[in-house]
Amino acid sequence: MLLFGKLNQAGGEVANEKALQAYKLYKSGERLVDIAAALGVPDGTVRRWKSTQQWDKKAPSAKTKVNAKNERARANARTVRKMQAMAEANTQLNEQQKRFCLLYAQRPNATRAYRLAYEGCAYNTARTEGSRLLTNPAIQAEVRRQKQVLMEGLMGDPTDVFRMYWDIAFSDMGDYVQWGRAKVPVMAMYGPVMQENPEDPDGDKVPLTKEINEVRFRESEEVDSTLVAEVKQGRDGASVKLASKEKALQWLSDYFEMNPADQKRGEFNERRLAIEEAKAGALQQDAGDILFQIVAPRGLPEQDDENE
Repeated sequence: MLLFGKLNQAGGEVANEKALQAYKLYKSGERLVDIAAALGVPDGTVRRWKSTQQWDKKAPSAKTKVNAKNERARANARTVRKMQAMAEANTQLNEQQKRFCLLYAQRPNATRAYRLAYEGCAYNTARTEGSRLLTNPAIQAEVRRQKQVLMEGLMGDPTDVFRMYWDIAFSDMGDYVQWGRAKVPVMAMYGPVMQENPEDPDGDKVPLTKEINEVRFRESEEVDSTLVAEVKQGRDGASVKLASKEKALQWLSDYFEMNPADQKRGEFNERRLAIEEAKAGALQQDAGDILFQIVAPRGLPEQDDENE
């Protein structure tokens, strides 16, 4: 996903307007050095754009698209067979429970999964019994395993899946935006408000300024946009929303529960504990501020009462 960009014809990312202009100049036959000079950017920046955005990559042909579609279908079939084999190997569940886990892992609707697994049951029965099945620890464990296999099939290398959730869980909003205080001119109807400058002997006027809170986006080429869930331009300004940390932490918790010997487990527990402590501290501070505002003014003793 792009923060503020577009796509070139080959599908590569174009980070900003200058990169788009550079891409068009390159496709028209201009040299990289001349493009950099024309746009006023370093040569290395244009070379990096050319490499990361794959300017020389040809647009996929119709045959290539068909082959890719067929390969995805074969990969999906392999994933389903792997999930079915895993379910068959589970001796704690009966056949209907195994089918319920397979169906629920692919589409988390307990009522639907129960009705398909237990053919002929009434809707109200499926609604009740489906929710009940999800409280069974053996069902929960099998669903987690099935979901992991499904995700690995969608993402490819299991290491890539783990790394994606790890990066989401411990991402920092500071990597995407900068904030602080800034001085800006005070604006009137016809322009900045001017005032006398006491340090200027000639009496020239300078703009009157004020200090405001300021939030600035980092350039899209500087950040990992795969962790961004949403970028929105609204009436009140732009906003960036990162992928859910809570869901990523839960996925990692499930992963380490199934892989207790993984060497990253200790680091995960430490970093998760730090996040929980930070949240608890923030909540405690907020509660303390509210309590002070409500109780402290009334609870302070009068001076006269102390002297009595």
